[in-house]
Amino acid sequence: MRLVCGVGINDADYSVASYQMVDGRSKQVICPIYSRWKDVLRRATSEAYHNYRPTYSKSSFEDNWKYFSRFRLWMTSQIWEGLHLDKDILFPGNKEYSERTCAFVPFYVNHLVRPEIAKGESLPLGVALEKRYVKLKKRYRSQIGVDGKRINLGSFETAELAHKAWQEAKANQIEKVVSRYATEECFRTDVAEALIKRVWDLKLAAANGVETKSL
Repeated sequence: MRLVCGVGINDADYSVASYQMVDGRSKQVICPIYSRWKDVLRRATSEAYHNYRPTYSKSSFEDNWKYFSRFRLWMTSQIWEGLHLDKDILFPGNKEYSERTCAFVPFYVNHLVRPEIAKGESLPLGVALEKRYVKLKKRYRSQIGVDGKRINLGSFETAELAHKAWQEAKANQIEKVVSRYATEECFRTDVAEALIKRVWDLKLAAANGVETKSL
């Protein structure tokens, strides 16, 4: 049996790929559950993918998910259509894809806890340095990601002040997202609780001048 991504075993009792006529042409259609499973394997094992997305370089998956049938059994017990598979909302910093750690969430929840780091700069989360203007008094820009766009929160004299502005804005953003998420059919209490904990951690850190190093 040929392994999928070098590790996975496709033990499906049906064909995961078929051909259908679309607009007069034969088009291959892949089982969406199989596609999700293969994507998990790729994220955990592909060196090329890790070079492209270094944050996944230490990813792994539980032994049961080596078998497509076990992943499929779990996935079909979830609300998943149109949702993103997330591995670290429930457990911040988690690297393993598993039944215990993963959750299907809307895209706006999935994007909420992604790192907001200025590339190539050793600055706190949400902070960027205005390099072009060396003599500028307020050289540190605070910015937050909203729906894939960067929103400026203002300029500050120190990275610490800019980071505090980001912490407060991020906490407010998460609260709003949780309120929106609560109206969804796919709502999960454990996901909401994990997000609210981040709100309190951010507010506490901002109040005490403690840097938030990850979400």
